Amino acid sequence: QTERRHQPSSTTPSTKPRLTGLTTTVAESPSPPPKRRKLAMAAEQHALPLASNGSTTEPRNEPLLPSGFRRSDVVRLMCQCLNDLGYLRAARALEEESGFAVLSDSMASLRAGILVGEWSRVEAEVEQLQLLSKSDKLAVRFLIYRQKYLELLEAGRAQDALHCLREQLAPLETQGPLCALLHAHRRTPDCFTGPFRHATRDAIPARADTSVAGTSTTEEQRGGCRLGLTIGELSACLLCADAEELHAQMGWDGAAGSSRRQLLHELQPHIPPSVLLPEHRLQTLLQQAVLWQTNQSMFTHAALCGQSLFEDLCSSADDIPRETVRVLEKHSDEVWFVKFSHNGEMLASASKDRIVVVWDVRAPKMPHKAVLSGHTNALSFVAWSPDDECLLTCGADRLLKLWRVQTGECLRTFAKHTETVTACAWLPDGRHFVSAGVDKNVFLWSVARSEVVQAWRGPRITDLAVSHTGSLLIGVCANKVRLCSLSVRADGTPHMDTDDEHGFDEVDSITSLSLSNDSRYLLVNVASEEIHAWDLNERHVLHKYRGQKQGRFIIRSAFGGVNDAFVVSGSEDSQVYIWHRHNSALLEVLPGHSGTVNAVAWNPCDPHMFASCSDDHTVRVWGLPTGPRPPAA
Repeated sequence: QTERRHQPSSTTPSTKPRLTGLTTTVAESPSPPPKRRKLAMAAEQHALPLASNGSTTEPRNEPLLPSGFRRSDVVRLMCQCLNDLGYLRAARALEEESGFAVLSDSMASLRAGILVGEWSRVEAEVEQLQLLSKSDKLAVRFLIYRQKYLELLEAGRAQDALHCLREQLAPLETQGPLCALLHAHRRTPDCFTGPFRHATRDAIPARADTSVAGTSTTEEQRGGCRLGLTIGELSACLLCADAEELHAQMGWDGAAGSSRRQLLHELQPHIPPSVLLPEHRLQTLLQQAVLWQTNQSMFTHAALCGQSLFEDLCSSADDIPRETVRVLEKHSDEVWFVKFSHNGEMLASASKDRIVVVWDVRAPKMPHKAVLSGHTNALSFVAWSPDDECLLTCGADRLLKLWRVQTGECLRTFAKHTETVTACAWLPDGRHFVSAGVDKNVFLWSVARSEVVQAWRGPRITDLAVSHTGSLLIGVCANKVRLCSLSVRADGTPHMDTDDEHGFDEVDSITSLSLSNDSRYLLVNVASEEIHAWDLNERHVLHKYRGQKQGRFIIRSAFGGVNDAFVVSGSEDSQVYIWHRHNSALLEVLPGHSGTVNAVAWNPCDPHMFASCSDDHTVRVWGLPTGPRPPAA
């Protein structure tokens, strides 16, 4: 068990006006009704951005454009986009000239009512949405009443809140399976409702959904993702002593936060898109088109941000880093792990020789910056602190050590595990981290106190990671991927919600894992010589990558490139393998090492640089080719 690469027998192998929604709905009447005007003024006072959405009418027998689309659909999308961009007068002029209203009076009133908290108005407008099915009406009422209930509690109006709970929320629970209905609708992000849904679902990173919208669409980022779905869960809020406790208990940021806008987002799946246009729909379609081209290209991994819309994407094999630009030699034994710092300026390598070397990859010759010596056995894992000032190291001597990178000083030693420490990961606060070991313990540590805050006894976790939001712990154990929610107590201490631990099975033993930058997608290396890419939201395998050799040792893979468009892995045949992430095509097999390639890491700030480490005692840094590709053998 002192050997990191040979697993124990009992374990697995080794600046425009912001009021955009209401001003676009008055094409039929130059002056909005008094109530609408009042709501619009209130929304502007609250500085709430209202994206224009929806029309309750569909044109009948409308001739199609040569492109095959309805003119009304195109005009409504253009008006919505003009409002999103702040061109309100242009949008209004287009509505007036075309005669197509983006937003009906009823829907505008509903949206404005939600954003200013006029719940009686909202309730009345909901009843006028005749296009809703019975189940959708049920869900819409529940979501609205839940927000109303929480705002009443936040305002200290307990009696009114209790009345809402008893007279409005409770009767809904007897009419249908609310929990299943709401969860089912939350699973599919809005950006995947367009014509390229099946072609680009896995090609669109979660962050792409927010780059133009400014509104999150991933499940863990949504306001209300932890809100109660049963009367029992909601009734417990009556015991909260104040608004702060309510916010902490429900994971809700209150009426003054983003919760009302998030409510609109949660309502979207229950209202037909012809009535309520999805937020920023035209820009989403443009994103999907660009990413669809990326998906079809063998080599292109262009960035979504800044991509020109005036020409199609072009592809070239020269966009792939396939040439060794530097061989780093400092270790005297097998190198088992490499990891870039978050700023991409440093690279840490851990070795069987019991040292960690930190390399400066900004300098042309990439000299070593520090040699961290102090462990008494082989090292197999490192983790950079969120600010890149410190580095955690662990391995077969059962210890974790915290180092200051600039000085090479060991700041703390954490001793609690009784067997090999397999992995560790920081929480985003930079004050806590988690570690796992062969001793079947997962520990949550406080750095300041150098002590365990919480212990999770049971699973023999061989690799782990924490999502970029700090809300999820992902570990692998045998052939299982285990997921454990992370929360923060009222005193600011993080907590592993082990009672709610869940997961899914793989077809074979898992040796390592790697998270995408947005924490939605997971790579796992399995003993059947495959790498599987999982969608953690949908809980299914998106792609399988084959070709690398793996049987006896722990081999690590990683996402890389712009938008994580590549998958790279080590291999027992001494080569590095690179695949197209979205079509699983094997793009490159890179020779250079003379022993098993144990791990790879892609520079998070340079899409054209990655590193690999090997049993040949070296670390190789790879970059773009400087000359023509050599002829095939």
